Amino acid sequence: MVMQALFDVAAKHRCSRVEWHADDDNPDAMRFYAGLGSEPDPSKHFYRASGDRLARKFTG
Repeated sequence: MVMQALFDVAAKHRCSRVEWHADDDNPDAMRFYAGLGSEPDPSKHFYRASGDRLARKFTG
């Protein structure tokens, strides 16, 4: 299983955590991750820049 391999690598390298995300409109992924014993972390927020935002310069 890919997730177990990922967890094994993280443990081997003494990582403190593994984080990932699932979209709200993907209940199969959310069930899969819940089946691993993982719960969503309500203190995390996901941000994305795409399209025109990538070409704009920060102004301040």
